[in-house]
Amino acid sequence: MMMSLDRNTELLNTIGRSMVASAPDEWKELTLVVSAVHSMMESGLEAKTSDGSVVDSETIDDAGEEAVEELREIMYQPGKGTWYGARFTVDSAGNFEADFDYDNPPLDGDATAEMLADDQERFPRSPDRLPDWHPAKAKV
Repeated sequence: MMMSLDRNTELLNTIGRSMVASAPDEWKELTLVVSAVHSMMESGLEAKTSDGSVVDSETIDDAGEEAVEELREIMYQPGKGTWYGARFTVDSAGNFEADFDYDNPPLDGDATAEMLADDQERFPRSPDRLPDWHPAKAKV
């Protein structure tokens, strides 16, 4: 699936709104960390508050989770694959950043070989784009 910049922007806006909706009072900066492999996604929201404390939340709302899943799908590029991890940050001034990790193992390295194989089938990467830790790398 080719990435549409308009849809990409729409999804990023949905993610940002979901982060803000899930935030505690008095937040200054929110960071959503996502780790994904085809059949599984984990996320956690961290809020820095005006008094300097950090509050962790389990997740964001369903609309935000669905937007993250769709964003991962539409960011797929033939041969390059898609990201395994993402970090979204929004501050109280409305500044939003998104960073994507294509190289480190998803789920803190706990993804099974089967999950990684399913992900490789769904979002194929060329052999030169497979990270050394990926089980499919040993097969090439």
